[in-house]
Amino acid sequence: MFIGSSSIKRWQTLQQDFPEYTVINRGFGGSHMSDSVRYADRIVIPYKPKLIVIHAGGNDLASRKSPEQIAADFKAFVDKVRAALPDVRIAYMCMSAQPKRWAMAEDFKKVNQLIKAC
Repeated sequence: MFIGSSSIKRWQTLQQDFPEYTVINRGFGGSHMSDSVRYADRIVIPYKPKLIVIHAGGNDLASRKSPEQIAADFKAFVDKVRAALPDVRIAYMCMSAQPKRWAMAEDFKKVNQLIKAC
């Protein structure tokens, strides 16, 4: 299962890129890491995925959330999902600053470092 922001939602070749898996795309535009926590009961847990790949946080930074808050929301997502699915693997797809958000490049790096340390 892939979840997160519009980068996931618009990944039109997801199934072709991972042909050995049944892929579920639950990306939604404009999402924040906290949205993944909020909607996990509806868009993640019922599917009982074996692996979740999450890519979120860029919209959070653009909305002026701190790297620490984003990392805390990621941890809340992991805790919530693992409470229902204790054996699920969760992979975080690191963020990188797009040209329009280049001024936040250091914050992107910090979020990635904080999440790696979770």
